[in-house]
Amino acid sequence: MTAHERPIDDSNHAARRGPLGVRLGAALVAAVLLSASLLAACGGSDDTGASSTGEPSEGTAAGPSCATTLAGGTTEITLWHPYNALTRTTLESIVESYNASQSKVKVNIASQGNTGELHKKYSELMATPDQLPDLVFTEDTNLQFMSDSATVVPAASCKKADPKGATYLDALLPPVTSAYTVRGTLWPTAFSVSTLMMYENNTQLRAAGLEPNVFPTTLDELRTMAQKIKSANIAGVKAPLVMKLDPWVLETLITGTQQQIVNNDNGRTSLATRSEIDSSSATTALEWIQSMVADGLLTTIPYGDSIDDFLAFSQGNSSFIISGQRSITSVAAVMDGQAGGADIQGAPSAEVLQRLDINAGLFPGLKAAGQSGVSGSAGYIVHGNDAKVAAAWDFMKYFNGMAQQQRWVLEGSYLPPSQAVLDSPEVQKAFTDTRAGRWTATVAKGLTNLDASFPGPLIGPYNEYRDELERLMTSVAGGADVSSSLTTSSEHITGLLRSYKNEVGG
Repeated sequence: MTAHERPIDDSNHAARRGPLGVRLGAALVAAVLLSASLLAACGGSDDTGASSTGEPSEGTAAGPSCATTLAGGTTEITLWHPYNALTRTTLESIVESYNASQSKVKVNIASQGNTGELHKKYSELMATPDQLPDLVFTEDTNLQFMSDSATVVPAASCKKADPKGATYLDALLPPVTSAYTVRGTLWPTAFSVSTLMMYENNTQLRAAGLEPNVFPTTLDELRTMAQKIKSANIAGVKAPLVMKLDPWVLETLITGTQQQIVNNDNGRTSLATRSEIDSSSATTALEWIQSMVADGLLTTIPYGDSIDDFLAFSQGNSSFIISGQRSITSVAAVMDGQAGGADIQGAPSAEVLQRLDINAGLFPGLKAAGQSGVSGSAGYIVHGNDAKVAAAWDFMKYFNGMAQQQRWVLEGSYLPPSQAVLDSPEVQKAFTDTRAGRWTATVAKGLTNLDASFPGPLIGPYNEYRDELERLMTSVAGGADVSSSLTTSSEHITGLLRSYKNEVGG
């Protein structure tokens, strides 16, 4: 759960939330870092027992009201974001086209580097709210923080004030709505959906006697395929699977079995106060990671900003890589010879990369493939004077229009947030005619099949919680006892949850 981005994305401590090298192409490298940081999950709020999923009702909107009438003259507003590479240029282009389309609002766009830097700056300026931006796109894992911050206007309020302008909210895919709803209130007004997926090297699968373009659906199947590849002694292959020790992966595996990570219905009915990560699902996932490393089937890469996992895959050292879906557009561009070059130490040439027979598929789970949840980032309207709120809402309506959403998918590397965008002729044509489109279509199908009644955890101290998962995965991959390590981490997470509850008074 998505990650939902680090030197390139929407992630905090090193990621995402969340989400090959080139002459991997500058775009690919960006997307690679993107995918490694974009990986994230969800957040939450505090206490009543209201519905945690589905469309927010008219009477449940929490937070400030939403002004929707534009002021006279031109209102200038500022938009903060953490994006780089293709996503950044796409957003900048959309802002430019919006500014040119009318004269009532001027949006000034400001990159904040990455999600961690954005979140830190936003938190520090909350004490002086007049210095906050008017719009902010931030990692999905910050939902709990944003809803508790008293600094943003919930989408539910804008829907109540402008039902006609908010019809796009009614069309969101149910898993997207439920992921971003806190106790009956939908908070973000824009959605940048990403998820986990997998790449495989068909050439090496054939060399091991495996069927090409067939992806494992479970970790057990992945292990069986990895063992066959290792037994084939393929030249250059050091370990069949390469993977960063990304907390998003462990969280996704647990959530995919509908196992709660925290109490109170995963923080959905009231603020979470106790970790429930010490479970059979977590134990199975961690034991799988440990045994894969021990048997030489998995190369682990420390969680961080490096692209060593993609370099290992592109060099043929591994046959599989687990990554964020955000990398698809750039990886496909390099494979099709369309990306500009930037020399990356250790990366194969563009010519070599373009000859690789690579395909993309769903992320394997403990029980089924594609149960990776809704991750990525989301856009919020920051509470301010009525003129700026109305201007921000006007831009969000434009951003969520069909033409812009098609660009956000096809150029910005995100998944369609609604069935209408998914079914649009332009998107469907790309999903049929292009490599990137075909790969994205596969991952998008997994998104539409998610169970909206189990959207994943809402956690206040998400960064600290993810840091603990990272330490847990690293220690277990290094041979630490799974049971005792899991218990210790679970107790630490409980302490974090209780401290957060005391701080926010929930």
